[in-house]
Amino acid sequence: GKILDSDSFNPIQFFRILSICHSVLPEVGRDGDIAYNASSPDEAALVDAAKQADFVFKGLKSDTVIVTVFGRDEEWTVLETVDFSSARKRMSVVVRSNDTGKIYIMCKGADSVLIPRLIPTSSTEVTARSATLDELSGCGLRTLLLTYREITEEFYAEWGHKHRQANTLVEGREEVLDESVSLLESELCLAGITGIEDKLQDGVPETIAALELAGVKVWVLTGDKQETAINIGLSCNLLTEEMKITIINEDDFESTEARLDASIGNLSAYRAMGKTERDFAVVIDGSTLVFALEEKLKKKLALLGSMCRTVIACRVSPKQKTLVVQAVRDCDPSCVSMAVGDGANDVGMIQAAHVGVGIAGLEGMEAKLASDFAITKFKHLGRLMLVHGRWNYRRIVKVILYVIYKSALPVMCEFFNSFFNGGTGQPSLDPWLWALYNVFTSSVPIIFVGALDQDLTPLTVTSFPEVYRLNKLMNALRFRVFLTWLATAAFQGGVIFFCYHAISIAGPYANGKTLDLWCANFVTFATVNYMAHSQLYLYVMNWDYITMTLWALSFVSPLYFYPIFSSELFAITLQLAPQVYNGFPDLFSQAIAWLAPIPVVILGITPTLIGKYIQLQYFPSIRDLLREAQLGGFDHRSAVFGEVAPGAGASEDPLVKSGVGSLADVSEISRRLSSTGQAMDRVGSGLERVGSGSDRVGASPVVSRKRSMPQFL
Repeated sequence: GKILDSDSFNPIQFFRILSICHSVLPEVGRDGDIAYNASSPDEAALVDAAKQADFVFKGLKSDTVIVTVFGRDEEWTVLETVDFSSARKRMSVVVRSNDTGKIYIMCKGADSVLIPRLIPTSSTEVTARSATLDELSGCGLRTLLLTYREITEEFYAEWGHKHRQANTLVEGREEVLDESVSLLESELCLAGITGIEDKLQDGVPETIAALELAGVKVWVLTGDKQETAINIGLSCNLLTEEMKITIINEDDFESTEARLDASIGNLSAYRAMGKTERDFAVVIDGSTLVFALEEKLKKKLALLGSMCRTVIACRVSPKQKTLVVQAVRDCDPSCVSMAVGDGANDVGMIQAAHVGVGIAGLEGMEAKLASDFAITKFKHLGRLMLVHGRWNYRRIVKVILYVIYKSALPVMCEFFNSFFNGGTGQPSLDPWLWALYNVFTSSVPIIFVGALDQDLTPLTVTSFPEVYRLNKLMNALRFRVFLTWLATAAFQGGVIFFCYHAISIAGPYANGKTLDLWCANFVTFATVNYMAHSQLYLYVMNWDYITMTLWALSFVSPLYFYPIFSSELFAITLQLAPQVYNGFPDLFSQAIAWLAPIPVVILGITPTLIGKYIQLQYFPSIRDLLREAQLGGFDHRSAVFGEVAPGAGASEDPLVKSGVGSLADVSEISRRLSSTGQAMDRVGSGLERVGSGSDRVGASPVVSRKRSMPQFL
């Protein structure tokens, strides 16, 4: 805190206000030391600061506050308490000294609401006050004004009577109460100004740089003063000294509209000159947002924000935070918004976004309880999004596509069979076997693949956040991909049916028997199972012991299910399938049952193998290239740049230090890649393409290099 150098400012009253006007609860330890608990760490810090100055808040008995001042106990009776709210931005208490009987109102709050309520002062004091506020805000500190006023017993009695009457109103109660409190909180004397450091957590600049590399646009919504907000932006590397920062502070609708139009025009002109969005930022205050969030202007605000690297909104109320998120969602329905907050004033914003992330810390647990995901530190956001968010997206897509494919595969067998069964409705697969295939043999592996599959390691993803941009393109579940999987199921179903149809009519075999209907039925079931598992094998990126074991057990399941299924218990006693009773010895005594699935499966998956080979060799995505680099040992950005990656726990990466966080300096990236081998050359080309919004690298002299064997990554 700072006590201004003026005769009208009272240092004793300054520390009294700190120790009395709060909602802190003391806790006395075994050693007699007092610790303070509060819903806001700022309040606890202010009371602790008063304690260091020998103004010790010892507790509250009934309605009496006990404060020890220089070793002597003082008791103050609390007459009224007007709590802090996001709308009021201040807290007040009315207290009576038990020693002198004098009544004071003590108030602390934001300078924007308390300065108009101060008694008129000389120009010297106004200059000192402004200089102090600017000095503290320039250091990145959050400021509060401490004010007080002595009132008479008669004034308090009259005011208290009106205030109690206002409390009994049914209609217009809030407005009358606000007027009553405003009458009390007027003609205040300034006791001093406090400044509290809102220290950034470790890893915040690196995490933001990694998110920007991933193509995530970051907006900052804060209740701090404009100078403090800009200072925070500089410390987070969201703002740089070289950027053109547009500051919008307007007092009416017309001025706000004109300023937004002018800013959009200026930025458009700069971009026509070759500048990028990374060269611009917007700082807007809460009073301007009142007009900018109106229906007519919110699209212009969103457009202006899309033309800049970042938007920093200061002096923003919790309601305005919510409205900003809703405005962005309304103006761009295709975007996916995520709100990150750590306090109760962020709950509305967290709930308004598509995804809400709460940080559980000193600000309380409200944000955590209202969020979709909870983390303990901001730096964990990078891993939550880039690693787990990306993994889960690709896992879900893989599960959706594979479930559709494996369900369509036997259906296609039945579809082709319908042309040859003479209209009898005779199935090519036994209903029990079909149910067994859908519920068990083909379902178990994909469940664990959907839970455990990892195409890239966490180190690779955090070292190359650009790969996250593929998720933003939403190309993994495009209609073309969906049709490709359906076409694969149709082709493989046709291969299975026509191959076994030809085999079933080609007998007799060496034992004098033909492949009868039910034997062909089971061989078809086994081959469908082998085909589905072989297709899954080509798309599993990470083979761990659990996945491999379950895949293998499920792959050979027809070999131990059919003997059970054709046994006397199931076939005869339970009457599940009497037509296949004792069919196992007859079926597996024929070589066709063992050998036929092999060429059929190879023929069925050959188009997929060829397609993956062509795609990986000639049209790889950045993910494919990073898997190639990962297999070659280049799983860290330092293998390319010689520095530490953003998001990996260091701030010395030149991409972070320069505030680039993008792929602007592609020539420098390519130069460095040329010294790290062909695999990393391909990664460099992939990074350049991802920077332009494409997920495919395309052919190049290096990429088109043929290999003796394909690598299915």
